[in-house]
Amino acid sequence: MKSIRIVAILVMLAVPFALAQQMNSSSFKITSDTADSSGGIRNSSSYSMQSSLNSISGSLNSSGFSMTAGFISTLALSVNAPNVLNQTVSGSNWNQPVNFTVLTRDVDNDTVTVSFYTSNDNSSFTLQSTATCAQCFGYTKFNFSISNYVCSDISTKYFKFTASDGSLNNETGPLNFSVAKASIPQSNITVVEGAGQSINTHSTINLTFRIYDPYNGTPAAGKNASIYVQNVGSFNKLSCITNSTGHCRVQLTPACDYSGGPHTLIGGVSGDSCYADINSTSSTFTIDALAFCSRISFKLAFDINGSSGDTSRADGKAAGFYRADNITKHYACIDDGNNAFGIIRTGAQLDYVNATTGSIIVSETQEDNRFAIPVLGSACSLLETKGLSHPLQPFISTNEGVGAVELVLEYPGIDIVGDTERSGSFTLVMERNQSNDKQLIIDIL
Repeated sequence: MKSIRIVAILVMLAVPFALAQQMNSSSFKITSDTADSSGGIRNSSSYSMQSSLNSISGSLNSSGFSMTAGFISTLALSVNAPNVLNQTVSGSNWNQPVNFTVLTRDVDNDTVTVSFYTSNDNSSFTLQSTATCAQCFGYTKFNFSISNYVCSDISTKYFKFTASDGSLNNETGPLNFSVAKASIPQSNITVVEGAGQSINTHSTINLTFRIYDPYNGTPAAGKNASIYVQNVGSFNKLSCITNSTGHCRVQLTPACDYSGGPHTLIGGVSGDSCYADINSTSSTFTIDALAFCSRISFKLAFDINGSSGDTSRADGKAAGFYRADNITKHYACIDDGNNAFGIIRTGAQLDYVNATTGSIIVSETQEDNRFAIPVLGSACSLLETKGLSHPLQPFISTNEGVGAVELVLEYPGIDIVGDTERSGSFTLVMERNQSNDKQLIIDIL
């Protein structure tokens, strides 16, 4: 009996993926044929072995022999790089998260690591984050986010992804994205002062808004803002900078170019480098301009006794232009040192007093206007000593017997109208307005 020893070494080269598989559950058959001296086939036998064994020995019938097969039980060869595709970006405001996504798969069913990079210049990239997919045969979506941008990051930036299975790599081409100005929801711009209020012309109103950034959880402090006030079909812009609590405050003192009635009021961010322009919803406030801006002025202009150099005063002050809140006694007076003429407001509301050399003007609102004209045999200083005690005798005390001569014209419920000026000697002619029995017209002849 002849004994034969056979050593078999199995070598597996790179093979297609279909053959590179787990071999623990597979069975392979090896057939051994032994030839006799006559050249015939003897003891043709087959032998089965499990791939999970690293060494195998066996015997073939009477022709005993041993066989050793050395091989790796599991073959996991990477022959394809992971796929990485469909990268997206959403969001851009620096005060909110910017989100990035990508799809990846590996046909070799390998574990894949995806890396996310960003760059400010499309040249030098910084790793932001990584994520792993085990046995990544099917497409898997990866999500990344950056939520720590600040105002100074506003610019165009770039991002890319790489995918690696440990031996082979793939990456996307860089794409650009923008970090943009922050946005403020309209509901976070709120009116604090001014809405629903009513004022008169030449009165002052505070208009205040607060701007709050809900994404950062802080007031929008030190930001450029504006308040817009509607007037006669257009909006007047009043600019301000928000304070440490996010408040933008302006003061409005409407003149007669502001119409009477309700005015729309809005406010918000305007022209700021960090926040996008956004306005609040509208509010309203009311201006009572009808009575104040419809007005009449009474003027005296002359040189007393024909000599120039007469002195004009308003409430004891030097000549000048004065509004109602600039003086206490609403009158003007002109004198030559010996005689004086004055105009005193006795109507509902003063518009202004204007005293210039040789001329005095007192202006009242059209509604309920009245004027008292004192003629004095002394200087204007006599008026300055008098106190208001009665609307039709504004500088005469009830217990005073002498001191001044007054010319008082009183027509209850009647307004005086007219627009004529004249110097020198003149005559005042008063007549009822035939088309409006509530008005008295004064002409100068």
